[in-house]
Amino acid sequence: MKKFILSLALAALLVPVCAQIQVVHDLTCFGDSDGAVIAVPGSGTVPYTYLWSTTETTQAIHNLSAGTYSVTVTDALAATAVYTYNLTQPAQIVITAGTITPSTCDGFNNGAIDIGVSGGVPAYSYFWRDVKFDSTFYTEDIAGVRGGNYRIEVTDSWNCMVFD
Repeated sequence: MKKFILSLALAALLVPVCAQIQVVHDLTCFGDSDGAVIAVPGSGTVPYTYLWSTTETTQAIHNLSAGTYSVTVTDALAATAVYTYNLTQPAQIVITAGTITPSTCDGFNNGAIDIGVSGGVPAYSYFWRDVKFDSTFYTEDIAGVRGGNYRIEVTDSWNCMVFD
């Protein structure tokens, strides 16, 4: 019986530290620093200590921007393992001008603006505003508009916004 208990104790000593890094919060918008990751041990001997590439020593790290983060997990028996995670961000939202059709005469409502949008996290919502007359539109492209200056705001599904 003592041999069996000793075998179990030795087996427990030989279990390597195993962990993974899990994302607690993805980066919301391009350029944000609101990401968070956590090291989750799966084996080894408690308690664990953590040393991140940011020099933090907590199990989770917060307020992260896009980049590669690594953590060294050490268990109570001084067994260590290093894990790395690449935290990515959504692509920057880009508005590209397509065809702009000027109004044929001041006061005529026959102008149009066609744009393209990429990046961010689709689907997008659109808010056009005629700067001078406060006319508003909620579509990607606008038509039947008078000559003037228009401002476009594009918001993606994660509430990231750009304007032009």
